[in-house]
Amino acid sequence: MIEDYKQLQEQKKEIESKLRKLVKKSKNTLQKEFHKAFKDLFAKYPLLEEISFKAYTPYFNDGEACNYRSTHDYPDITYDGQEYEDGYELPDQKCKKELFALMSSIGDELIEDIFGDHVRITIQRDKILVETYENHS
Repeated sequence: MIEDYKQLQEQKKEIESKLRKLVKKSKNTLQKEFHKAFKDLFAKYPLLEEISFKAYTPYFNDGEACNYRSTHDYPDITYDGQEYEDGYELPDQKCKKELFALMSSIGDELIEDIFGDHVRITIQRDKILVETYENHS
């Protein structure tokens, strides 16, 4: 009886390990696909250097439910060496319009599935950086 239990525990650990590997592999694939959505924008606007936003579940929300959210609708943008917090002051209005249209077409659920929680996502011309982000309430 105890041996059966131990065997089941080992099988469970093995399955969980395989699942974690599959999830990691699928997230890497999804991140690459996500990045492809920005390739044309970077090609069209060579002065666009970086797009960055945060995604997290707040730790406290004044008694309200703490729901996952991201700041992808108002990303920080680096353009021609200048940083534009929230992207609103970006001088290239065509780039801003196209970028905001692309970003608004992305939902928080997709971002959470691809990147996880408590992260800062930085999209660059040739890669995406995902860093831990915990500086929020």
